[in-house]
Amino acid sequence: MIAKVVESNRIEPSRKLFGAVKLFPINKLGNSLVVGKYYSEEKHPISRRLHQMYQPVVGYFLKRPFFTFALAGLAMLSTIPAHQFLGKEFMPPLREGSLLYMPTALPGMSVPEASRLLQKQDEILKSFDEVESVFGKAGRANTSTDVAPLSMVETTVVLKPHREWQEKERWYSFLPDFLQPFFRPIWPDRISEEEPGSWVKTSIVLLSVPFSLVGAFWFLWILDYNVSIATWVGMIALMGLSAETGIFMLMYLDLAVNDRKSKGQMTSVSDLYSAVIEGSVNRIRPKTMIVMTAFLGLLPIMWSTGLGADVAKRVAAPMIGGLFTSFLLILLVYPVIYYEWKKQEYKMGARGF
Repeated sequence: MIAKVVESNRIEPSRKLFGAVKLFPINKLGNSLVVGKYYSEEKHPISRRLHQMYQPVVGYFLKRPFFTFALAGLAMLSTIPAHQFLGKEFMPPLREGSLLYMPTALPGMSVPEASRLLQKQDEILKSFDEVESVFGKAGRANTSTDVAPLSMVETTVVLKPHREWQEKERWYSFLPDFLQPFFRPIWPDRISEEEPGSWVKTSIVLLSVPFSLVGAFWFLWILDYNVSIATWVGMIALMGLSAETGIFMLMYLDLAVNDRKSKGQMTSVSDLYSAVIEGSVNRIRPKTMIVMTAFLGLLPIMWSTGLGADVAKRVAAPMIGGLFTSFLLILLVYPVIYYEWKKQEYKMGARGF
């Protein structure tokens, strides 16, 4: 009995202490130190500034639907010449820091002759300052999987890092770095290696797909990239991102309309106009955050120089350009289409919109 009492006396204070620790507002303290003060959407300093910039713009386009649709149509038509200017390729150049050189000679070459030519070839390749090492092979290994004859040479050329490649002084060398590429084709100075519930909402969401391709094609043209499997992979991913942000805009517009309807404040077209302004303007911050998160995540790829960077750039480029134009569509054209659609419903007597 004595042992039990002593044990319980030891345990009880620890329980009280643990309870006191639990009651201490750790979460509240941590949020105040790390996150800071919480603001409502209307009072947030960033949101207020975004509202001031976006509200007059969306109001301008809402009052001019035909102008808005015409502008969006012209933007999509502009992709036709951009697509015609773009070249085509199966895959972009793979600059992985090494080359596989496989020349062939006449059949029936002797072993001494193949050895002599191989050594001479390696000597010539190693003479370039940009080459780190050369390893060549003639003939085949003692295995049934290697069927290369003596006349087929397989040479692996390992290149130095690109920053160590020598440059030649040209008449345009005094120009800034961003201007020199325009003149390199004439006098090269370095060696180079070549959830919507209706079909209307579904159609609105799908509209973001062709509009996002406007920025994708033009950005590829600016960067002088060819259309390849890598760029099409980026465009497919872009379509998903554009549809996602479009769904968010429609969701916020529906929330604003349904909220006014539940309060009995949806009785006229002017009420619908106010609801569209509220749904598009008051929620611009989360929409901007969604797009900027994807944009800032993709942008560093365009400055990458490591292995596989050339393929990664061609995947990211159409996504970066397309996010810009699809975001403009979502901010300026979506509210107009939604407003005109709901206005027609109201005029036809569908008051429960």
